[in-house]
Amino acid sequence: MLVCKRLSETANGIGTRLYSPHPFPHRGADSHLRDAFSRDAWAALNGEKQLSFARIEQINGKRMVRYAVPDRMTEACVACHSVHSQSPCRDWEVGQIRGALEDHYPLAPVMSRMDVHDRSVNLIAINLTFATPLSVG
Repeated sequence: MLVCKRLSETANGIGTRLYSPHPFPHRGADSHLRDAFSRDAWAALNGEKQLSFARIEQINGKRMVRYAVPDRMTEACVACHSVHSQSPCRDWEVGQIRGALEDHYPLAPVMSRMDVHDRSVNLIAINLTFATPLSVG
């Protein structure tokens, strides 16, 4: 959690956060599903067996890429989280998704480094990637 906080304190708009519908009480509001993206990512990663969830969104006047992957419970995680006195959930299982790890970054710096042709090709690739659900069959 400290690593996520430190990475998100940069001024360039790049950030990382770990969130869950079952955060430890001391984690604060940033650990909850606080917006539509985090709720949609949680639903997709849990319900549709997706490996990742991504979307381009307008945030504070900037086009941002948001990308989330599941944070799954290992044996060590289950051993601690299931008995910890502050754990909001006590019946964790190995492989269960305990949270989502999200990276977000502004799209503008990436786009400004490309020439016009590359930009068009990459925008098409980005749109196809985000329009197509990433799922496991």
